[in-house]
Amino acid sequence: MSLTHLPPEIIDQVLSDKDLRTHDLARIARVNKSIYALVLTRIYRDVTLYSSGEYRGQEILDLFHRTLIATPRLATITQSLTVSAFLPNDAKIHQSRQTLAKLTGLRNLSLDFWEKGTGYIANLIEKIMPTEPDTGATTLVKLQNITITDPGLSFREISKLVSFPSLERLAVKCHRQQETSGCDALPSTSRHPYSSSLKKLTLTISTNCNHELRQVLSACSALESFICNISPMQNFNDDPVSSADLSQALMSCQQTLITMEFNSTLGNIESERSLELSQFKNVRSLKASSLLLFEEDEQDDPALRNGLYTRLPPSLESLEV
Repeated sequence: MSLTHLPPEIIDQVLSDKDLRTHDLARIARVNKSIYALVLTRIYRDVTLYSSGEYRGQEILDLFHRTLIATPRLATITQSLTVSAFLPNDAKIHQSRQTLAKLTGLRNLSLDFWEKGTGYIANLIEKIMPTEPDTGATTLVKLQNITITDPGLSFREISKLVSFPSLERLAVKCHRQQETSGCDALPSTSRHPYSSSLKKLTLTISTNCNHELRQVLSACSALESFICNISPMQNFNDDPVSSADLSQALMSCQQTLITMEFNSTLGNIESERSLELSQFKNVRSLKASSLLLFEEDEQDDPALRNGLYTRLPPSLESLEV
């Protein structure tokens, strides 16, 4: 039996071989017209744009943008996009916005923006995420998973990501809140007019942004999993992350959270008080660094830890320290 007589699902399974690279698939598409559409779907379903240099990054983004303009139907195929590159100027950011606007079927988005010596990209999310001109609502209505690494990402922008209509999982790595010290505060009068569908939130932070984090979480009425990774502070003027403030910020999600994880092997934590989680009635799994779970005197003397369980969720089934 020839390749063309095989059922499409079998051909798709063959094309899914991990040893086949993009250029291999491209060659297969040129060899046989009857499986061209299947190969094309495989190539453009999951797109990765990577560059190790600033100018090469521009070329890759330009090429993908031109491809979507030349063949618009390819934009409807793409379900996953990973970008790991420099975005050197506002013009390139605007083009990236236009590219994303064409990906109407996008479900998974991963953006890894490398730090440049000239400073961070201000208001990145506001500039790059496509929106309707009249309502300001995002056009990426099917987007379910977002992973973003950007040193200067602010909590204002994280709040905008949380509002994506179909978003279920968000992972954000933002070492610094812009070049200025402290956090980019959200408007004090803002209460979210929406209820986010977000179920899993992963944050990597270095400074204490209790107020801003609390406002972001106030919209997450369906949040089931919260992971907080505490990274090294790069500015000694910043306040260390506080266990008590983390507990307070999470209170708006106390009825929905099922799993919680707090990771840190560093000393940039205010440890006079520990995490207070006794009001989280539905948490079944907890993983926490001892720096966050134990109070300052308890960290040096295990005999003083007898009161630990009074601070833990009563529903807890699994604990890892």
